[in-house]
Amino acid sequence: MGRGKARRPGARPKKTANHPAVLRFKKWVLSIFGLCLMALCPVHNWAADCNIWHKSDNGIDEVGVNSVRVIGQCPGLVFAGCRKSVYKSCDWGGHWDRVFMLTGEREGINCLSYDPNGKSIIYAATSNGLYVSVDCGSSWTKRHSGPDEAQRDIQCIAHSIQGDIVIIGARRGLYKSYDSGLHWSAEGYFINKEIRSVHAGKGFFYVCADDGVYYQETGSDAWDRVYNLIEFGEESDNNIDTNDETEPEYVFKALNSIAMHEDNVYICTGNGILLSKAGGNSWTRLNSEGLLSQKMNYIIATPEYLLGASRKGIFKYEYKEGKWKDYSAGLSSLEINMLDVGSENDFIFAATQNGLFRIAPPPAFDREARMAGPRRLLPRVPGISEIQKAAIEYAEVSPEKIKWMRQAAKTQALIPDLSLSLDGNDTRTIELDRGGTNDSDIFIEGPKDKNLGWGIRLDWDLSELIWSYHQTNIDVRSRLMVQLRNDILNEVTKIYFERLRLMDELADDTNHDDAKVRLKQIRLAELTADIDALTGGYLSKSIDSGGCGR
Repeated sequence: MGRGKARRPGARPKKTANHPAVLRFKKWVLSIFGLCLMALCPVHNWAADCNIWHKSDNGIDEVGVNSVRVIGQCPGLVFAGCRKSVYKSCDWGGHWDRVFMLTGEREGINCLSYDPNGKSIIYAATSNGLYVSVDCGSSWTKRHSGPDEAQRDIQCIAHSIQGDIVIIGARRGLYKSYDSGLHWSAEGYFINKEIRSVHAGKGFFYVCADDGVYYQETGSDAWDRVYNLIEFGEESDNNIDTNDETEPEYVFKALNSIAMHEDNVYICTGNGILLSKAGGNSWTRLNSEGLLSQKMNYIIATPEYLLGASRKGIFKYEYKEGKWKDYSAGLSSLEINMLDVGSENDFIFAATQNGLFRIAPPPAFDREARMAGPRRLLPRVPGISEIQKAAIEYAEVSPEKIKWMRQAAKTQALIPDLSLSLDGNDTRTIELDRGGTNDSDIFIEGPKDKNLGWGIRLDWDLSELIWSYHQTNIDVRSRLMVQLRNDILNEVTKIYFERLRLMDELADDTNHDDAKVRLKQIRLAELTADIDALTGGYLSKSIDSGGCGR
């Protein structure tokens, strides 16, 4: 056998292509390349632009943003908190002005909140206590400060929807105020616990501590632990997945955030999202399909979807679809500190270590106003989903058809093979009588015998309940049908949006060039005919009957 080359004593082992450090370096290089490519190739289509994050820190002097809060009572009003300062924007983050600044070396704005009862009171939870502004950020007053550093480090705030109760969670301890923050009392049950998130509902509070989740009804002094961290076996603060290629210093705690939608409660843990009903202590793990990492550090709930942040980016969970989708396009940092959404789910903000990012709604198109003139020839049309559905039904390529065929193939074994038989015969007997020497032979015919018979037979092959040879043919038909359906959907989608762009051009046409307008109208009619050919005339019928508008 050959001898391997001995390694010199004290020499470092050579880093192979699969070494974690090499993999992290490759990932870093690919990320930089992707960001440069995105910067050089901006997207101009507003339909795609509305799902891309853009930097929204004009006027913010600091790099990292710790918190962001959209003030629901005042359209356009947003506050952002950094390490040293609080910034205010009155135009959905278009421009920011500094309204508050902390002093000291280790200061930081941990969380921002506001009074939901219409008093325009803004709260800033900092590492040096709680500051409150009663004039929407113009002036600030310190309202709470603990006796030591851990009790002064306020992490989170929650306000009762009804009444003036406010609770704040610190790095050590939970405090409650019954007069909108003028006076505070410590909750003895949490005196030695770290509070990571708090939430207020209609008549109750939730507290997310370092050992579990607690629930209290308004008016009661008792706290019930509805989630025990030890029982569920969640990861501890220092238990970092060694197979994760991300930087180990960005640690995710076991319990990080809590949110609610209607009576559903979501807690964001180091091992996924857990779901329960309000006040309940039974938890189920939310479907994680589509997530790149189970380690979530922040979550918010809206009437339509959940928005969660992990070390792999931001992900969106729509309740109807029941799965997660990557929502990180445009972000230059995956270290997400906080998320917030406007009251109408229009503007979405992400506070990251590399600044503040925003997703803005698409521009509003007032089609009715623009088409109200004498050239209004563009009626309201159905949406793309209706057109696609009509095309599928007209071409008979619905997935339900294959499901029906598979079910029919299975139940075919319950139907027997039927066979009928019929037989009959007609016989007669003839005997020979030989006479004497001088007598001739005589044939004697006996009586006729008639027989008639029939039969019926039923045969079952029950093995076809498990597998039928028809399944192979159905699989072939299914592949062909999927390909045909995709071709039809691609074609009708392409034509639909070309027609939509042409409608925009006609609506915006102000040069009154009759020749050009006429050509566009002819092209619009041609595209309408193409869609009708793929949908059996669905588009024209919808337009004539005043169908669904865009």
